[in-house]
Amino acid sequence: MHREPSRMKRVARAGGLLLALGLSGCMNDLGRDGTADVFIRIIDINGGAPYFSFVGDPLEGTLGPDIAPVTVVARSKNPAQTAEHYPRALLLDRYEIRYYRSDGRNVEGVDVPFRISGDMATTVEIAEAGETITIEMEIVRSQAKLEPPLRNLRDGGGNMVLTVFAEVTIYARTIASNDVTKAVARMQINFSGDLTQLPR
Repeated sequence: MHREPSRMKRVARAGGLLLALGLSGCMNDLGRDGTADVFIRIIDINGGAPYFSFVGDPLEGTLGPDIAPVTVVARSKNPAQTAEHYPRALLLDRYEIRYYRSDGRNVEGVDVPFRISGDMATTVEIAEAGETITIEMEIVRSQAKLEPPLRNLRDGGGNMVLTVFAEVTIYARTIASNDVTKAVARMQINFSGDLTQLPR
């Protein structure tokens, strides 16, 4: 009879721990994406539509990078804060793009292009509701089309179309305090060396 209350306490403590873990798993990422009092979000890439990339033929001068519009917004983590409580702008510092496939074949330079990164120098004001900016981002570099697996799509080699997904990460920092934050979004890219396989 004296053991039952102890057992009930242990169960209650375990239940409380599971509840806490469950709540932490549902927490918004806003509290974990950096040290800044503001955050940046990628609203969409290429308007939310898949991007179609022509691998091209370098001998015919059709080889070139792929550029897509990326729409971003910056907000305060605490909507109740006024402009005086947080830096008014974020500087988009750099970006990274990692490519992967849905079938799990993700060896860079074999199954998907090598990941890329680059510097940025764009300022985003902490916006009111509905205010966004759109920047042009190089999502596929010309060099990637000279390397496997993209060059294998030319001249009828291998598959006609290669579909990959690109994970785009933008790193930013507050201009006033140099605190950091980041945003991540994903998009679909369809590569082909045959123009007839791409939408007109």
